[in-house]
Formats: sequence, structure tokens, C-alpha cells
Amino acid sequence: MRYWIVSALITIAAAMMLGSGAALAASNACKADLNGDLVVNFGDLAVLKSVFFQRCNDPGPTCGDDVAQGPTEECDDGNVLSGDGCSSICMLEPARHFPATGQTTCWNSAFPANIIPCAGTGQDGEIQAGATLAYVDNGNGTITDSNTGLMWEKLSDDGTIHDWNNTYIWANAFAVKIAALNGGSGFAGHTDWRLPNINELESIRNRGTFNPAVSAAFNTGCTPGCTVTSCSCTQSDGYWSSSSSAYGPSLAWYVAFYYGYSSSVFKTDGNYVRAVRGGL
Repeated sequence: MRYWIVSALITIAAAMMLGSGAALAASNACKADLNGDLVVNFGDLAVLKSVFFQRCNDPGPTCGDDVAQGPTEECDDGNVLSGDGCSSICMLEPARHFPATGQTTCWNSAFPANIIPCAGTGQDGEIQAGATLAYVDNGNGTITDSNTGLMWEKLSDDGTIHDWNNTYIWANAFAVKIAALNGGSGFAGHTDWRLPNINELESIRNRGTFNPAVSAAFNTGCTPGCTVTSCSCTQSDGYWSSSSSAYGPSLAWYVAFYYGYSSSVFKTDGNYVRAVRGGL
């Protein structure tokens, strides 16, 4: 092994001095093309380095083992999921963006308030900080947030596990709803659905509307009998998060989507559930 490494290093150095092309192809230096790009260059040194510093019992680059080993792995976060910054083949994904509130209108301080021009007010409606809210309906009962990369369960009105009328105490949000989505082959081909934490749940609020305070992707065509592939439903009420209240651990945080405010209630209360995946 050590002889091979030294031999390969000498061959690469010689090949880099000789150059590439016809002269290289006609020489034994082609054997130094370790990364298979038909050129002997510093990329081959990277491969040699990964071998030289590899543990004897290390099988080499393995996506999902939480060890990034180049050049075939740009990252490795310990899983093979896409949408969390490191893709299913251990390549870096585009940076995620903090979402805007969705508010584009400005008001004065009168009671009742009146709409005013936004220019020069410094209000949220003028600044519109953050990335524009954007969602993709995947056609399989799920919605992907283009900014956060999170994949959300759509809700229906068809009496299934996805029905928007189903409520759960906090414990059953995990033991019944999430467990059902992850059973068998899973929902929409995934078995890693979970209850969103409070920050994730708040990220789908649209402060530019109310009743419910969500974008149209989460509130479209909700009629009796519609399924997750034909409609998208949101109750203007409380949805559980997975986050307990540090103030009182018998309470858990939820988002009430009528106005989009957050609060905490006893875990024995009944609330709605929308599952999420990704972002880990």
C-alpha cells in the first residue's frame, strides 16, 4: 500500500511536468489519472490525499456517514436527505433564505387604522425584508417551501389521516398522526415526517392576510370530499408544534392561524396538526 502511494505520487508529479494530451496518453502517466477526468492534475492529488489519510478500516467516501471525503463528497451531514443544505448525494445545495412576512400594505396609527402610502414609513410593508414567500405544489399531497426547503403535508377534507378536521392532544400528534404518516412505505414516499418545531410552523404564516393567515398554497379549493392532490386546507385555529414551553413544560407552543399568532396551551388540549419533513 505504501509503495503504491509513493509510486502514484511520483507518477503524478512526472505527468504534471510532462503535461496532458497526446504525449500523456502515450505514456504510463495515464495511470495517474485517479479521478477519471482524462487529465493528470491537482484533482488526482486530492484523490491520493483522501487515500493516504484514510483509516485502514475506512471504506472510503460513503454518503450519509457524517464524514465528508472529497472529491466525491462536498458535504456529509449524516443522512441522505435532500432539502437540508446537503443533498442526497452529498453535494452542497443552494443557501436557504429567511422568508418575508408577506405584508405589502402600510397603515397609520389611527383607530381604526387607514391604509397609507408605504414610501418613507419604514414599516414592514415598505421594507419587505426577507425572501418573497414562494411554494411549490409537488402534485403528491405535499408542498415545498422554496425559501426554507421544508416539505409540508397538505391537508384535505376527505376523512383520511390528512383531513383538516382531525384534532389531537399533543401526545397523539406524535403517536397517532405522525406515526400513521410514517407507517408502511410512508406518505408521498417518505417515512421521516415529524411535527414541526415552533419556528418552522411560524415560517408558513402570511402576515399579509388572515382567516387563515397562510398563502394560497395552503388554502386552495377546500371543498367537502377533496383530497390532498386536489385541494389544500387550513383551519383558522391552533396547530401543534413539537416545542414545549420552557415557562411551563405541561404546555406546548402552537400557532393560531386566524391571525397567525403564537402561544402555548396545555398538552391535553386538542389542536390540529400539519406534518413537515427536511431541514435537519
